[in-house]
Amino acid sequence: MSALPWPFSSGAEFGDLEAPNALAQAAAGVARTVVSTETGVLQRELVMLATAPDQTSIQMTLNAIASLAMVGLDKHVLLLADSATTCASFSQPCYWSSRVLTNAPGPKAIVQVKFWDWRFRYYYVKKAYLSRLVRLGFSVIQADTDTIWEHDPFPMLRSMSSSLVVMVDSELANAGLIYTRPGSREAVDILDEVAWRIQLLQNYPEMAGTIVPYAKPPYYANSDDQTILCDVLRSAVLRNRTWLSSTFRYEARSRYKATGPDFQKLPEFKDYQSTRATFTSRGKRVSVVVPWASGERTDYSHWLLPPSNDSFAIAPRRLFALIPYSPKNAVTHLTATRGFNAKVDYLKSVGKWLIGEQAEQAALAGRSAARKTARNARLIPGRQPPTGRDRRSGLTDQTAGHKHHLRGRKLRPTPTPAGRSWLWASWAAARNSSFR
Repeated sequence: MSALPWPFSSGAEFGDLEAPNALAQAAAGVARTVVSTETGVLQRELVMLATAPDQTSIQMTLNAIASLAMVGLDKHVLLLADSATTCASFSQPCYWSSRVLTNAPGPKAIVQVKFWDWRFRYYYVKKAYLSRLVRLGFSVIQADTDTIWEHDPFPMLRSMSSSLVVMVDSELANAGLIYTRPGSREAVDILDEVAWRIQLLQNYPEMAGTIVPYAKPPYYANSDDQTILCDVLRSAVLRNRTWLSSTFRYEARSRYKATGPDFQKLPEFKDYQSTRATFTSRGKRVSVVVPWASGERTDYSHWLLPPSNDSFAIAPRRLFALIPYSPKNAVTHLTATRGFNAKVDYLKSVGKWLIGEQAEQAALAGRSAARKTARNARLIPGRQPPTGRDRRSGLTDQTAGHKHHLRGRKLRPTPTPAGRSWLWASWAAARNSSFR
């Protein structure tokens, strides 16, 4: 191989997003730059998808891309695969990451023995890349591939005050649809914390015994991104690092773990209920215009992320929806439909299995949708959005002080001084809370 210049102007020679500058270059190549006529905020927007190498995963990814074409977003997909070989299955730009796990790390935890599949291989890298992309100035929707795209969700997301928007689920949030944009350090800390916890428990399952006093081997060591996300969201709002939902619960006795105490009989269960109730009480209901519904407004809940004035939001159903599918909703996630065949049958039943001849029709519809989107926002190729400050909210990475400081609250650990993130609470204070 001929010599390459040093330092590299680009790290993308091999398509590996772990190479220096590769992620930034790849994202810049697919992102669209938009200036909203309503807010004047300039953003670089993209959708991040991840695919496994098996044929069923590739087909589902191709269908998602065809669905994205219907709303004019197929050209703005950052497609992540496990290898260059998998990327060869796609005609559009595709990137792989040498950080994606090729084998289950050891020693094996119960969660790996029972559930290990391609989802777990991507849990860390997807959240880590989300964080990096936001720091690089991009606005990103991380989406699972079993999704139906009916309307472009970005115009609605731009008009929401929260820099982090997640899909609803029974516990709190669904990790299959996450939107984030440059905003506050507190919002990015959430992504960093989720990625760290996943990596920690995948590679060092014995740490469950340090976090949970009653945990005994074999450890469950839950590294599922969704349950971890729910704990981290509550941690950020309450400024108290909690592991109750994602780790304490799973180290107790269950149908997967034969040993351990009954969680509902432990004092930690009362802490879990109290934490959920306190968190819920902090939520505020607001409304947003649904751009594709002739001025209709829809309500949703958001929570402040102290000490900033930023927030995270649970997306309304008009934006990110679980099944049943409705053309009124921007994106529908088939998370409740289990298995490839069941998902394909459901997509066919609603006319959204687009592989084959229908893909061409989807692309034509997408070009029409893109022209409609352009009437509501100016697309400016090559322009860069402001970094370090959200021009709508006036937030900076160094925001100091806040109006919603938790003085007088009996939360553990004690809230950190104004201007410091919850993530940097002293380890001694966290230790006093027994990691709960």
